[in-house]
Amino acid sequence: MSKKKNSGNGQHPPESDLPEMVDLSALLSRISDSLITLDTVEMPTQEPTPTPSSPLPDITPEAAIIPLRYLIVALDKDTYGFSTEHVEEVMIEPLITPVPGLPDWVVGVTNVHGDVASVIHLKKFLGETDATWDRQKPVVLTHANDQRIALLVDNVQSIHTFPAEEIFSPPYKIATELVPYLQGIIRHEDKVIHLLDCESLLTGEAMQQFA
Repeated sequence: MSKKKNSGNGQHPPESDLPEMVDLSALLSRISDSLITLDTVEMPTQEPTPTPSSPLPDITPEAAIIPLRYLIVALDKDTYGFSTEHVEEVMIEPLITPVPGLPDWVVGVTNVHGDVASVIHLKKFLGETDATWDRQKPVVLTHANDQRIALLVDNVQSIHTFPAEEIFSPPYKIATELVPYLQGIIRHEDKVIHLLDCESLLTGEAMQQFA
């Protein structure tokens, strides 16, 4: 055991400078009493029931349906709609070159940005054999698959968005010529709009013979 060194003057330090002695046994006892062990804690016998969260709102069929946009046109007293995904542009008074030897519903051809497109008199194609046309009437340039055809109409009215669930089959007799191309009808304001399936119209056998 090493000996304590004396102070420089060879004397022991005064008793007041010595550190106070601590009763170690009493200190450990107080610490032990203050500890909380797992044995003294009452543990739950089962997991607590979680608080329920707010229920999610019901997703209605209407909310899951994407609205459809249509270009609305007039053919005499009737109103028709083309899905805008098949419409490229509306041409006002385009230059139309007649082509002889074709059905009367093929008005001719027109130049569309360097490409030649057939111009179809839509009313005559749908059975209105006595329908007439003039060069001031608008032409709707449509496409489906690789087909690009201009449709002559009487008037272009507007573009409307309709919920798909509002489209229904007509409750009345439809002209035979229209049946293969009719997607359905929709009532808008005071009109009944006949919605045409452009893909069936442009790629159907009748139009493909001459378009």
